[in-house]
Amino acid sequence: MFIAKGTILLANSNSVTGDITVSNSPTTFGTILLTGSNSALGGNIDVNGKVIVKGGVVSGRVTQPAGASIIRGQLH
Repeated sequence: MFIAKGTILLANSNSVTGDITVSNSPTTFGTILLTGSNSALGGNIDVNGKVIVKGGVVSGRVTQPAGASIIRGQLH
């Protein structure tokens, strides 16, 4: 499980079996969660801000508040 107030940046080929939660407090602009290619994200993703998953598998659900954005790469 990852819990952060600011940002989370994961390199290529990371595996996360738990949830990822980022509150983005204090407010940070730009990408709040960034994962490299070949990621295996097994839990839910809850992020207050922009999410970029460059590629891999997201097994859980992704939730964001209204106005946030998600950019998907090569997901399976």
